[in-house]
Amino acid sequence: MRLARIELLGHPLIGHRVASRHHWRAAGAVFLLVLAAMLFAALVRAETLDSRAIATAAERCVRETFGAGAEVEAQCGPVPALGALQSADAELRPRVLGDRRMSGQALVSVELWREGQRIGERSVNVQVRLYRPVLVAREPLARGAALLPAQFTVERREVAMAGDTAVPSVDTVTGMRLRRPVAAGDTVLATDLEPVPLVRRGDKVTAITGLGGITVSMSAIALEDGAAGATVSVKNDRSGRRLQAVVVGPGVVRVQLDDPSIGG
Repeated sequence: MRLARIELLGHPLIGHRVASRHHWRAAGAVFLLVLAAMLFAALVRAETLDSRAIATAAERCVRETFGAGAEVEAQCGPVPALGALQSADAELRPRVLGDRRMSGQALVSVELWREGQRIGERSVNVQVRLYRPVLVAREPLARGAALLPAQFTVERREVAMAGDTAVPSVDTVTGMRLRRPVAAGDTVLATDLEPVPLVRRGDKVTAITGLGGITVSMSAIALEDGAAGATVSVKNDRSGRRLQAVVVGPGVVRVQLDDPSIGG
């Protein structure tokens, strides 16, 4: 009877009837090398998976931190080597570090916790891009110009991370004016807008007060601009005394009844 010839990685294990002792030793060495290579590959895969988990946690943290009302693109940079850390069964606790207003980039610390103890930490840089619906001017607009919704459109644009004050609706501009000139196509931020004054400095206004359904009015001069709800100084037209009043409408302010200048 003849035995089939069997080989492992090119090394004959059994000849026609028996393999030499040299071949058995060589085959054993090759087998151990193959096993070691497989174990090393498994460790590398585990390291890669652990690093990906940290990157995923950091990216999720960035999206949650900056994503209010925005579409967020987050891409984590390289994760520092994990070394002996076995993070597969660890809890990951990410948080954004430092100045959250830094545009385009965030530094995230990912702490690794196991059984109530902190076992390690890795800090990673995450590239960030934010997109939001923003207000865009259709035409050039002058500083101080009263605004109308028809002068604007809403577009999805990339915005800065930093405390962004993008205006998401054209209705927001009703009753507002510009603090600065704006060119056609410019993005308009909330910080570019201010309420249109209903009372202007030097204007003659009606100062009213009332009690028990009785309203008393008098003439006064506005000493400063004021939008609806703003407190402004006015001068009693008869006595010349200053009053503090709240703007309640175009050319109308309300004075507290206990102000001693009323009717003076």
